[in-house]
Amino acid sequence: MKKFLIIMLFLMLPLASASQLEFYPNKNAFEEFLSDGRTYYVISGESEYSQAWGWYVDEKLSRFKDRGSEVLVLVGNVYDNPEMKKLWNLTGLPPEVSLKPSIIVLNEVVFFTGDEKSIYLIEKAFSPYYRFRSGEIYILLSVGIFLPLFFAFLFSRHGTYAHFFYLLVVSLFALWILNSIPFTIEESFLRTTFQNALLGSKDSLLSFALSSYFHLYSPTEEALLVLH
Repeated sequence: MKKFLIIMLFLMLPLASASQLEFYPNKNAFEEFLSDGRTYYVISGESEYSQAWGWYVDEKLSRFKDRGSEVLVLVGNVYDNPEMKKLWNLTGLPPEVSLKPSIIVLNEVVFFTGDEKSIYLIEKAFSPYYRFRSGEIYILLSVGIFLPLFFAFLFSRHGTYAHFFYLLVVSLFALWILNSIPFTIEESFLRTTFQNALLGSKDSLLSFALSSYFHLYSPTEEALLVLH
């Protein structure tokens, strides 16, 4: 009965919408997976897209969970990930469903699926959730306090009120940042620049620069915020 319900769920979904990420059994199951405290390990598919997004998933999950052996996380689809192909029967779904962007949470296995045209959408599952490491928080606070005070001091030497106007602008900018949270990546940027950076593409200077930064630091949204 459970397998029948899973199959019916996917058959009732709109046909291959490239702009929609699906969750099974629901998004709450994914949220519980993020916070359940169990360790995980990632196995990516053999294609460059699956490996790139497997790297992202591994780094992103490491902000919420410890690496270990309790939950297997598979990234890709049954056609490029042999381990996913072996375990796909647990879902009760046809193999071609793994080409759609989806996250399927089972007891001890989590599937992040998609093909090269849609796998980037798995980022949408993580976009509402942020977990900054303590070092990142210290850096953000230090830079956020030191730089405004430093420039306010410089401006104070060139006019009576210049530094006050500068601090006012900084305050307004800070309020704008706080009110714009949660920070999300626009889909066209995600599909092109962000994904190309994960792939290590040199098609554009920005993608190449981001790729270098990701390899030095972390290929996550938190890393983008620290850079910003």
